[in-house]
Amino acid sequence: MAKILDYLFLRIFYILIYLKKDEDGAKWSAMLYTGLYVTATVAAFLCLLGLMQHDNYASTLLKMYPIAFNMISSVIIVLLLYLRYYRYTSVAIIETSYNAMNNNKRRLINMLVYAAMVAVPVLAFILYGLYVLGHL
Repeated sequence: MAKILDYLFLRIFYILIYLKKDEDGAKWSAMLYTGLYVTATVAAFLCLLGLMQHDNYASTLLKMYPIAFNMISSVIIVLLLYLRYYRYTSVAIIETSYNAMNNNKRRLINMLVYAAMVAVPVLAFILYGLYVLGHL
């Protein structure tokens, strides 16, 4: 799972570099965007658990205080990603790992990452609407 997260970060980083951002700005923005994807994934998962009648403490908190829950969880997730991508892992290490794979595996990873880039916000929107709001 950490590798998929790294490749998502790398793909967002490349997109931002392509859009003419400097490397530091692209790294910072890629970390923030990755944090948003992780936050949306966590929220969607908790909403799915709540919809399946497996209410737990986190799902209940999300339903009762959605704005506060999302703000606090996104700050915590971004801080954890900051530690990962600024303290322990560099873009070069992720890029080396990505380039070490054969073309078929890279193609599969790219398809998974792009699918996640589209599916996570859509699923989060649908599941959040159904669980927290009660409708779409």
